[in-house]
Amino acid sequence: MRGLERLCKSIVARNHAALDGHVPSVYEYLGVAQYNLGRLQDATESFKKAVALHPNHGEVYMHLGDCYLSQFLVDDAIRVFEVALVEKKIKDDLSVLFKARNWVANWTDHELVQDTVAASTASNLIHGRTPLVSAADLGNLPGNVILQVSQRALHSQPSTVYCFALTDAPSWWRTNITAEVDHMISLHGVNHQEAASAIYSHGIHVLVDLNGHTLHSGLPIFSHRPAPVQMTFLGYPLTTGSAFIDYFIVDPASASPLHVHDSFSEKMIYLPHNYIVNDHKQYEDVAVHLALRPHLLKSLRRTLESQRYPSYQSLFDTRAFTHAFGRGVLATWERQLGSQRLPHVQMYLRPCMSSFHRRPALNRTLHPPVPSLPGTFVPFWKKFPVNHLPIRSTTQTRQHRPRYSSILAATSVYRQGWTVVNIQPLPHVDLVREMKHLHGIADSSVTAIYSSHALEHCGYGAHAADVEATLAEWFRVLKPGGALFVSVPDLSVLATLFVDPTLTPHERFHVMRMIYGGQVDAHDFHKVGFNKDILNSFLAQAGFCNVTTVRSFGLFQDTSDLVFHNKPISLNVIAKACKPGDDVVSVDLPSPTAT
Repeated sequence: MRGLERLCKSIVARNHAALDGHVPSVYEYLGVAQYNLGRLQDATESFKKAVALHPNHGEVYMHLGDCYLSQFLVDDAIRVFEVALVEKKIKDDLSVLFKARNWVANWTDHELVQDTVAASTASNLIHGRTPLVSAADLGNLPGNVILQVSQRALHSQPSTVYCFALTDAPSWWRTNITAEVDHMISLHGVNHQEAASAIYSHGIHVLVDLNGHTLHSGLPIFSHRPAPVQMTFLGYPLTTGSAFIDYFIVDPASASPLHVHDSFSEKMIYLPHNYIVNDHKQYEDVAVHLALRPHLLKSLRRTLESQRYPSYQSLFDTRAFTHAFGRGVLATWERQLGSQRLPHVQMYLRPCMSSFHRRPALNRTLHPPVPSLPGTFVPFWKKFPVNHLPIRSTTQTRQHRPRYSSILAATSVYRQGWTVVNIQPLPHVDLVREMKHLHGIADSSVTAIYSSHALEHCGYGAHAADVEATLAEWFRVLKPGGALFVSVPDLSVLATLFVDPTLTPHERFHVMRMIYGGQVDAHDFHKVGFNKDILNSFLAQAGFCNVTTVRSFGLFQDTSDLVFHNKPISLNVIAKACKPGDDVVSVDLPSPTAT
């Protein structure tokens, strides 16, 4: 692409008059090169010049629209796509217009376009060839089992799947994957160039590397460009830095789009509701998380059955994964099974779970918003004979659930006698949880909850009612009469400060950050603003009463006491959980300073 760009620039510099009359023009070729090199603004200008040269050439409008769409200039993209598809009568790319309109909720001719796209897709399926280049035994990455899911999905389409193994080492994984793909071809004993030639000879359309930077990497083979589209998946979860890798398939947990986009030389394809587990430590995290939360397994079973997945699929097939885990993991499961007076069994759930997320967001995967493909996810360990463990047999009674005398929510500040809860595993954090999912904490078991500058990180409204869900969860775990200490940024104070003419630009920027969040990580975003009336309304809706506004709680030295330009910027309130029950408490904590 760099060579094409140099050639096009040379032609433009030497003989501009010769650009007339040829379609596609040299500017269109120049734009294609710049687009593939990631220089979207340069490509946009080149495609604009190509449009000016040949205003009746519909394809160049599609290129220009792709540039706009890649820069999230969706309205400009829609306008250009409409010119190409409606005025210039381009017939094969209606799906891009449909996608762009959906992004901005533009429902113009929605049903007609949708039906046309569906009919076009059904009538134009091609017989694709997708190879997968993997390692010696296809199993030195636990995540390679996802390959089996891919095969089942691809077999439902007219595709041919090749798997190129880099050694001939036999394994359980190789046997199973060989049964799933159309062709298993060994590249053992050949050099990188010969391997690339062998792949090229099969007419591969999309080449996927499953090893990344690991041992026996397939990247040297990819450097010879044996396929027009080359991707990497699994393996090392950071950029390859290779110009010959076009796409990197990642998950939003290990490669947050907020932080790492500029660090990748590849275009990134996100698996929206998945977390790619690549090592045994991550499996242990999953195992312990689920072993201690039988109610999550019950919820999972309910979710899966509602999706009506095939009964022959398995979620946790413990026969298949023979790597030994640490004694801590095995002991956890032994306690879990022993508490139910069960024989030596191991967990074997049916059917497949739709997705996994990074801890501490694992609980979110048990309520996936969009079901994924059914398949087999093979973790866990040996030692127990296989049996089926019904979900209802793992449900603990309430007296076995942990009880907490007090909860400190969403802060890293330590205070003796409090259990610290945070979404991130920071120092002094005892429980890693989302605010709205205090799993493992029994109903009416908590005396007091303290939350400092956390509630504003929740969404609100019909499609993101996290404020309501969070307050309802706090109300659930609080004992009757339990206390809620909540501090949030006071939007009334911050709004007054923001328009204060005495502030310097730097100070005003600092106030803006207090309103919208510092945005230093994926969690540091403010999604709702509170003043006294708004916060009191949410609290009353959740069932809290006796709401009192205070100047300071006198409990922790944190942002609840922050003063800026001689103004306290926090709204601090104490509320009581007003609900019936026998175990009513009266919270006796340090006296707050009333306002």
